[in-house]
Amino acid sequence: MKVTYENFSTAQEIVGENIDALFKGLPIFNLNRKRESTNVELIDESIAALEVMKKYYEQEGKNK
Repeated sequence: MKVTYENFSTAQEIVGENIDALFKGLPIFNLNRKRESTNVELIDESIAALEVMKKYYEQEGKNK
């Protein structure tokens, strides 16, 4: 699967919001679960988003 810049950009937003929530103790409401996300869920979502970002960099040849 090719990762588009739009996918990459969305992944960046997810990681940024989740990291802020984790370090500042901010709640993030998950619409799918209809409750606040747990810290473990935020970490899992961040890992998945980081994998998308990694794949984008790999396919674009931006291994800095």
